[in-house]
Amino acid sequence: MRILVLSDLHGMVPKIGSVIKNEKPEIIVLSGDIVQTLDFPSLVYSYVIKGGSRKEYIHYLKTKFLDRYTQLQILSAKSIIRQLTVHEIPILAIPGNVETPGVREWMKIQSDINPYFIWLQEKSLVIDDIQFFGFGFVTDSSNSKRARSFGEIAPLPAYKKLNKLSRQVIDDMGSKILISHSPPYLTKLDYVPTKKIHVGSKPIRYFIENAEIDVVICGHIHESRGIHREKKWWGINSGAAIEGSISLIDTSKTTVKWIRDFRSKFSLTSLIYKVRSKLRYDEPFKNKLNYRLLKDPSRIPSTKNSG
Repeated sequence: MRILVLSDLHGMVPKIGSVIKNEKPEIIVLSGDIVQTLDFPSLVYSYVIKGGSRKEYIHYLKTKFLDRYTQLQILSAKSIIRQLTVHEIPILAIPGNVETPGVREWMKIQSDINPYFIWLQEKSLVIDDIQFFGFGFVTDSSNSKRARSFGEIAPLPAYKKLNKLSRQVIDDMGSKILISHSPPYLTKLDYVPTKKIHVGSKPIRYFIENAEIDVVICGHIHESRGIHREKKWWGINSGAAIEGSISLIDTSKTTVKWIRDFRSKFSLTSLIYKVRSKLRYDEPFKNKLNYRLLKDPSRIPSTKNSG
């Protein structure tokens, strides 16, 4: 199965017609942070007028500007879904930490209306002999005290939700793939080099190992795009699409291909994210293995009986 992964769009509307034509994916995965993230009036109010920080910005997004922010995200979601569903390829989507409750509900309703858009949040779906699971909540296991955005929850609620999701596991599947916004804890996928800490999710890692997941597709930590291998499973952080990184997984050939030659509609947000990536961390894939992965399709561990 050929799976095109777009994570962390942050409102970017991707033009991937040429990618679809050349790579012929059978499924598109949106692994969270799909919609517009930055609301400039809210930023000005929080940082300039109130002289605050990220904590105040999130507070005002959740209170004073919530309705405005939700409508902004719904407009963003409409554009992205319209652009992607024209290709008539099934889209498996989950939220990330930026989606408001309102836009999450809106996308859930769209899943009932649009046959190509599948909202997989806290659900599972069988396609061929692969069972897909979706979980779009973020749990930071680094004990960080930073303010929580919309999709960030404490570990205990995350364990409870994942325990409920584990009841949907079908044991005799060819392989099981988890689509998670948050990367599993203590891996190459959740490391923040500027802070030298791992910020992934312990509940996600627990679910992977106990539900016998074969592959995890994640995002969230833009600077940790790459592949992580364990004895019984492997994972990929596809990086941020808004920063120019998407990937193609071929489960039958057990390869990953990094794709960077795709276009998108210009926006101030995308420019800010690209500049931000240059300021916060150097060119991705400092690790020699990951740098090689960037340039060429590479072999990855086979999932059991994947096809």
